[in-house]
Amino acid sequence: MPVITVRDIPDEVYREIKKEAQDENRSLNKQCLHILERFAKQKQPTAKVLKEIEALHDRVGSINFNPDEVKAMIEEGRS
Repeated sequence: MPVITVRDIPDEVYREIKKEAQDENRSLNKQCLHILERFAKQKQPTAKVLKEIEALHDRVGSINFNPDEVKAMIEEGRS
């Protein structure tokens, strides 16, 4: 089985992974594997994502908003 060595992990990231491992009753190694597996399963190839964006653009077309419209939509969404 392949082995990966990760160096220079920021302290904050290390603490968070270690806390998650403790919360989920896993070793630090098992927690890292769990995180990598989750990421690998969720990751979509860039080409696939771009193809989906192009298909959506073809269906919807181009939408142009001026900055004031965008600001108004943001404010509306916050209320």
